[in-house]
Amino acid sequence: MDEVATSVAATLTALGEQVAEPSSTPLPDILPHSLYFLSDRSGTTQIWQLDLTGTNIAQISFHESSILDFHADHNTGALAYTTGTELVYINADGERQTWQVEDADTLTELPEIAGQISSPKLSSDGLWLAYAQNGLRLIDLKTGISQLMIPNEWEQSDNELIYPGRLYSPESWSPNNARMLISIAYIEAGTLAFFELASRSIIDFIAPGIVCCHSAWAADSESVFLASPYIGLIDSGLWRYSAEDGEEENLIASSLEDGTVKLVGWPMADGDGNLNFFYAETAGIPQGNTPLLMVSAEIGQWADPHSLREDGIHIQDALWAPDGSLAIILPNLEGQSGPLILANEDGRSLQVLIDDAWNPQWGP
Repeated sequence: MDEVATSVAATLTALGEQVAEPSSTPLPDILPHSLYFLSDRSGTTQIWQLDLTGTNIAQISFHESSILDFHADHNTGALAYTTGTELVYINADGERQTWQVEDADTLTELPEIAGQISSPKLSSDGLWLAYAQNGLRLIDLKTGISQLMIPNEWEQSDNELIYPGRLYSPESWSPNNARMLISIAYIEAGTLAFFELASRSIIDFIAPGIVCCHSAWAADSESVFLASPYIGLIDSGLWRYSAEDGEEENLIASSLEDGTVKLVGWPMADGDGNLNFFYAETAGIPQGNTPLLMVSAEIGQWADPHSLREDGIHIQDALWAPDGSLAIILPNLEGQSGPLILANEDGRSLQVLIDDAWNPQWGP
């Protein structure tokens, strides 16, 4: 571990987080998969990879411009990323395909929207690459052909001002790849919906307000869990939405009659129907960022989770291992970049893996 990581560990300790001292002895296979992440340590934002031992780092992308977004799929070993006007796909054998943004003159978008490609999402069967550009698009990875599934919708005011009606982008594929969770942005706020691949149809969430923030598919692909650790325009809590009809089920209420507020974030459903997430209860509306506990809840016992670790963690982003045995955490420090922390469910001390990264994802 380098001097920067040592400094980061000291910072986290000062924030009340318990971390393991940096060690020069490599630990074999502490991660279930290699870890991809974004970092600007080379001067521009590029994709980097941390190996299974948690000690060896390699740069994966080499572009003059920064990488804006990426998606890695540990099932197929494939990688897709965007640089603004270019979408790149690399399969497990290293074969590369590239798609350029369409000529803006042929689009109905505003100029600042028309030149953007964003939100690449690979299906776990290796057949599809979804992304956003003038709406929701799908690439058939066998043919390389891109099709516009749902065009963005625009509104025009009385003074002829053009503004967004519904802007579509992919969020995540269902485990069986038959559906996709998609984001719908309005001029203010937004919501989520389901997109069915076979029928090319949208199923809107039936919800009374803003739908946000952290999502996880159920293992049977029939529903999505949605969690929020935030208070304000958005309620905190935990919900489940049916992929069949969009019906909402409230699993953990935002607050109780006695004033207790419940914060829920970063859920992950295992194959047995249990749910891992990060959780806190506060007496009244919390002031500032609240440390969350790593917990797990059994089917039907969502509001009564048991702790996997006893230490509360300040979280900006979290990535669960596929089996739920650990999580990679980006603490809630200033800026989008920070240390990536390994948190095991067995209570071992938190361990700093990377000192300057964001958007962690599992690679091959």
